[in-house]
Amino acid sequence: QKEPDVFCTVGIHPHDAGKVEEGDIERLKEMACEEKVVAIGETGLDYYRDLSPRGIQRKVFIEELRLARILKKPVVIHCRDAYSDLISIMRDHDAREVGGVIHCFSGNWEAAEAFLNMGFFISFAGNITYPKAEELREVLSKVPKDCILMETDSPFLTPQCYRGKRNEPCHVRYVYEEAAALLHMPIDQWQHQVNKNLTRVFSQTKRILSSKTLDN
Repeated sequence: QKEPDVFCTVGIHPHDAGKVEEGDIERLKEMACEEKVVAIGETGLDYYRDLSPRGIQRKVFIEELRLARILKKPVVIHCRDAYSDLISIMRDHDAREVGGVIHCFSGNWEAAEAFLNMGFFISFAGNITYPKAEELREVLSKVPKDCILMETDSPFLTPQCYRGKRNEPCHVRYVYEEAAALLHMPIDQWQHQVNKNLTRVFSQTKRILSSKTLDN
């Protein structure tokens, strides 16, 4: 609230789904109604670490999709080793009506296409710079340019040039550079495109992001 150009999302990560108690979803609703909250998330499924029972992960994810629909705010979705179940839930619970971002995408083209067909944007992180990430880079090259976002996933997925060190938000420049080169676009043109995409993702929030925020 103190920083005019800082916005946030609020949500229950699948790692913490097993800790949800009565009243937590209502509390989440109260937080999500704050003006500077632009989306619900991260929410989703994580079958890689399995820190919460899978059935509970699915239940909480469905509740957060419902909340996003009520508040008319997009969702930011986390998925790891759970794309089949995630896509099935999104289809069954009309995620298309909500829209949002598939955060830190690491799946194949089949999954990416399913998300795109539901009107979601796909966000790529520092792992696109890894030498062995050929398939992920190929997916990025197929996604329409007006449906892509860039991120760092700090403090994880540090770009290759800083691999082994803590990731920082400033390292997002290397994600932009990798994507711009892959898409054969000047970096400033690519930055402008991603900024336009960002405003489209959060258009349902009734919050107009300032040009200063986008430039940063």
